[in-house]
Amino acid sequence: MKHARVPFFYFLCWLLPVALTLLLTACEKGASADDGETPIQGEGNLVSLRFVLPENTAYVGDTEAETPQSLGEYLGRLSVAVFQDGKRLYVQHQTYPSAGFGTYQVRLAAGNYQVLAVLHNGEGNATVAHPDEVKFPNNKVTDTFYAYFDLNVTSPRAETITLRRATAKVLFRIGDPMPAGVAQMRYYYTGGSSTFDATTGYGCVNSRQTETFAIPSDYVGLYVQSPIYTFPHEQTGTLKLTVTALDAEGNAMKQTTYEDVDVALGELTIYDNYFFSEQPYEEVSDITFTLGATTDVSQIDCAY
Repeated sequence: MKHARVPFFYFLCWLLPVALTLLLTACEKGASADDGETPIQGEGNLVSLRFVLPENTAYVGDTEAETPQSLGEYLGRLSVAVFQDGKRLYVQHQTYPSAGFGTYQVRLAAGNYQVLAVLHNGEGNATVAHPDEVKFPNNKVTDTFYAYFDLNVTSPRAETITLRRATAKVLFRIGDPMPAGVAQMRYYYTGGSSTFDATTGYGCVNSRQTETFAIPSDYVGLYVQSPIYTFPHEQTGTLKLTVTALDAEGNAMKQTTYEDVDVALGELTIYDNYFFSEQPYEEVSDITFTLGATTDVSQIDCAY
């Protein structure tokens, strides 16, 4: 029986896509599709991890202080990665409200592993290729919780892991009413980090962060507050914050720089100022509330 000879050019056209597919698969060993839609990863002992938020910590919005019923009620993206000997073996990204959000299952041979979990509310998945350099889309920081721990596998196991808060939050409250013509409020700040090191629990780069908030026309005459987040480099620190009011064309209508805005890991700084009138604030200009496990959050005027 004779076989038709395939020209070498057409053979290459077939071979290159196959080779590229194999290469990409090798580079991302064990990587699953988003939302946990693939079968359980790996081989060996079944390990099931359920991630939960800590209790007695303020969460929802800027005026409430209560624990959500589930992770996804507060933050909608979870990334879980498994490492061994410095190499990432498996990673899965979950998006709320996918089935099983907050639970990760993997099969692992006997041995010691490291697990990284990052919960946030960014516009895309966190980059978790290395536990000491966790990055977020467009370097935007939202409230973030995480866990990084050793996992010694000798048999099947199921564990519940309580996440820890990784961020510091500043709530900038303008004490005078919003004037007409303001279309955006821009917050530019240095002193913190937009990249997170899960091995230390702190930020690991010196970032220049910017957050911009749209101001609808019906906000004229109202009092506005804006939340910004960062990963502090140490337990406590300061930010240099420049606040700018912009018109619809992007022109600066008013701008003020605040040199030393106190921040601390897991804490909220409420920063009250008369921004537009520039008169001295008569009440409290800079208050930091610590929200630890023993905090009575009912006494906090602005929850974090």
